[in-house]
Amino acid sequence: MLSSCALIALLVGCTKTEVGEGETLSSIRTAKVELHDISDTIDITGEVVPVTLWEIKSEISGRVIKVNAQPGENVTDGQILVELDRTKLESDQQEAERLVEAADISARHAVKDLRRLEALYKSKVVTEKDLLDAQVTRDLALNQRDVQRARLESVRQLLIQAVIKAPHAGMVLQHTLREGQVIVGANSFSQGTVLMPVADVSRLLIEANINEIDSPRIQTGMPVTISFDMMRDQNYPGTIETVAPSATIVEKLRVFPIRIRFDGEPPPVKPGISANIALTIEEVKDMPAVPLSAVFSDFSRHFVFLKKDGRFVDTTVAIGVNDIDWVQIRSGIEVGDEVALTRPLSIHQQ
Repeated sequence: MLSSCALIALLVGCTKTEVGEGETLSSIRTAKVELHDISDTIDITGEVVPVTLWEIKSEISGRVIKVNAQPGENVTDGQILVELDRTKLESDQQEAERLVEAADISARHAVKDLRRLEALYKSKVVTEKDLLDAQVTRDLALNQRDVQRARLESVRQLLIQAVIKAPHAGMVLQHTLREGQVIVGANSFSQGTVLMPVADVSRLLIEANINEIDSPRIQTGMPVTISFDMMRDQNYPGTIETVAPSATIVEKLRVFPIRIRFDGEPPPVKPGISANIALTIEEVKDMPAVPLSAVFSDFSRHFVFLKKDGRFVDTTVAIGVNDIDWVQIRSGIEVGDEVALTRPLSIHQQ
């Protein structure tokens, strides 16, 4: 498909074609105005991706001791995918439990001691300072108990996080995870190691990019035709679902990402394969048309060289939709008229 700018550039280029001396009427190649179906189509390549994809990561760093899911395997919601070494965490948990136990004992002792001093203070056996010191000791003991309990809960959460589970049912697409591998957890300082992608492969779409020249002509809801190299004789209908509102740079080119959904039953394809997409911008059927090389331009008008009364006449035309071969003629010439396919420099001046 040629955009309007490309068409004009090509037509201007045609005006530079020269015919040699000794040119005759019969030496000029011609074509007749015929009725044709013409589609202004943009052809692009995209990639099949799942609608929903989860990149499985660990919240903690550690050494992998077991991998329970392999590429291509369907997993259920909550299924264990990866287990990390919990030896140190289990030791930390035992230590935290002992510290909580000790803090509980200290807190109970401090509370009892305060109650005893409160009774003695009422009997004026101890001073107010002794009572205040006992209250501080009680408060510190209770605070230390809460700190140790929180530490124990934190260790327990780390133990839970050392077992990585599937967040949803889906298929494991790929991974190279091996037992003994040390992985980095995802946190505020690190993106973390992607352990494996899990996707819902029952729902697929296509991601592609539109160049900035064609982007003004692309809108959501436009129908497309989808094909695949491995299924050359089959086409599938689709619709543009989203068009990015701003451009991004891909290989030094400014493009607009789009997403295309399949209409009806999706094809038997897998994520990651390439897709050929034909976006029909405008289409006309059974309209007067001439070959692309028959139309010329001087930037102020389009014109053809009409064969008439034994000579070629410069004739202004209004053009419409074009593809790589044909240009629609809206006015200026009619079906059956004959036009030159090259610029007849020496003849049109006769």
